[in-house]
Amino acid sequence: MAPRSVARGAPRKRGSGSGGDASTAPQFCWGAGIPLRGRIFLRKTLLRPAPSHHSRRRLSRIPSRKATVAPAETCSEVPLLIPPIQPPLLVLGIETSCDETGVALYHAQRGLLGHTLYSQTEMHSEYGGVVPELASRDHIRRVLPLLKQCLAQAGQELGDLGAIAYTQGPGLAGALLVGASIAASLGLALDIPVLGVHHLEGHLLSPLLSTPSPVFPFVALLVSGGHTQLMEVKGLGQYRLLGETVDDAAGEAFDKIAKLLGLAYPGGPALAKQADEFSRSGQRNPFRFPRPMLRSGDLNFSFSGLKTAALTLINQEELTNSTRGAIAHAFQEAVVEVLTEKCMNALTQTGLDQLVVAGGVGANRQLRQTLCQKAEVAGASIFFPELEFCTDNGAMIAFAGAMRLQAGITADHSGRTFAIKARWDLETQTDI
Repeated sequence: MAPRSVARGAPRKRGSGSGGDASTAPQFCWGAGIPLRGRIFLRKTLLRPAPSHHSRRRLSRIPSRKATVAPAETCSEVPLLIPPIQPPLLVLGIETSCDETGVALYHAQRGLLGHTLYSQTEMHSEYGGVVPELASRDHIRRVLPLLKQCLAQAGQELGDLGAIAYTQGPGLAGALLVGASIAASLGLALDIPVLGVHHLEGHLLSPLLSTPSPVFPFVALLVSGGHTQLMEVKGLGQYRLLGETVDDAAGEAFDKIAKLLGLAYPGGPALAKQADEFSRSGQRNPFRFPRPMLRSGDLNFSFSGLKTAALTLINQEELTNSTRGAIAHAFQEAVVEVLTEKCMNALTQTGLDQLVVAGGVGANRQLRQTLCQKAEVAGASIFFPELEFCTDNGAMIAFAGAMRLQAGITADHSGRTFAIKARWDLETQTDI
């Protein structure tokens, strides 16, 4: 499958950065009264390891000159040896958590400059699901070519980058290692900070890339891959779990039933297409599935029983085109009703009036339509990411990384170490 790319904004030379906070500026200036050549030498010696005994004799021949400290009021007249740390303007995002390779460039002032994406769907369709080893190897082949393509279309160069954000987890361990190692290597080579981003936080914040966009606080429904969660979002890094699936996720249930129906991989979109075709036919559906945990009194989900009910029906019926469409339609109706009712209950319990829906299942047409109808009746606003940002992508990672850097989170500047988290709860994002 050919890579998809989008370039936004006219090319422009890299700026000098956003303004720093005066309250955090140093109250003294190193190097005051030292000539430029001396300040350069002092900076080099400060930023490199201590000299070995072989080089001490050579350094001892250089005339010494003491550094002086200038009063705070004269700092504006003397160049700073080490400038104040400012949030980087251009952030590179790398996504390799599963079976999509995504690269994007997000500018703090100009927005999303471009993003490229390669899907491994065709490769995995032969096996009916994602093969982790194959996914990892394909990420290795795709990341750097996608990076070059993204830079070219955005009119940027590697030297323009101010920071790198990569998906640190959760996801497939081998796939995550590809993005993490490439990000760390680039960060070390370019001497820029590297920041690990939570995959679900990327999805959660992706609707903020669209217009109109939500404002904090809001309720978020995350339906991505193996995750189905309701979160209360008070701000960046301030997440409270309201409810989640106790067994299968909605996306997993879609994929498994689609496979049982003999539909093409990936199963979720194929099942939704089959259900939509049956709905347009105007036929009466003879099947109805249970709505698990619809009246449970909490905000948790369960889809394993629904999957079992569908399996039982499939084994009993002859799978003609009409029957296949009816089962797909009935299954989708059950999932959509449960997700919708739980979302409305979450808004009521939290007292909030904004709902964000993110993740691959968020692209489902029936889910979007039903949620919009219910939200309008309840007087709530609902926000979805653009369809191109519902699947895994680098744009959401670059954006989430930029938001965290703008909020002052400390990033790794060494590039010599990196870590992944194949399992990682979103609630643990407490460093903001």
